[in-house]
Amino acid sequence: MDNNRYREEEKEDIIRELEENENKENSEKLSKKEKKNEKKIEELLKEIETLKKENEETKKKYLSSLAECENFKKRVEEERVRERKYSSQRLLEKIMGPIDILSQASNMKTDNDVLKNFLIGFQMIDSQIHNILEEEGVKKIVVEKMFDPRFHHAVETDWNPEKEENEILAVLKDGYMYKDRVLFATLVKVNKKPEIKEEKQEEENK
Repeated sequence: MDNNRYREEEKEDIIRELEENENKENSEKLSKKEKKNEKKIEELLKEIETLKKENEETKKKYLSSLAECENFKKRVEEERVRERKYSSQRLLEKIMGPIDILSQASNMKTDNDVLKNFLIGFQMIDSQIHNILEEEGVKKIVVEKMFDPRFHHAVETDWNPEKEENEILAVLKDGYMYKDRVLFATLVKVNKKPEIKEEKQEEENK
């Protein structure tokens, strides 16, 4: 009986030891598998982070390209509007010279009655032409007292001490606006004080 009991206990110990070894091996295998899985997860997370950054960069580039495209469309549309608005500018630049000559000729002074009758006809034509030009947005530049480089071009200067410096002394040729653009600047004579050189400087130059 004792021998049998001893053998049973020994057998149980062996079985227990085998089970423990098996559990240990399974635990080690599981641990290795978990480590592999953890490593894979880390790699996947890094890959996801990289893809997120690439996606953000692609999105920024796309939005930038979209903004550039919209700006380009706006510029093209604005250019088209300007072209339509000022479509007659080149033609006007060519014909305004002859029109000015007609205006000067039709307003010339004469005592000849026959010529006066001709000039009345020319004046009527000149008036009609200017009415048409005004309908198209062409207007004569109104000359104020003082010189304004935006609308005037000084081709002559003189000095009158009784007038202000940069005051317009005479209009030599009329200027015209085409809508909000200067078609031709008004040619003017401007009151300009002459530069006075010092006597010492004149002697040095001699």
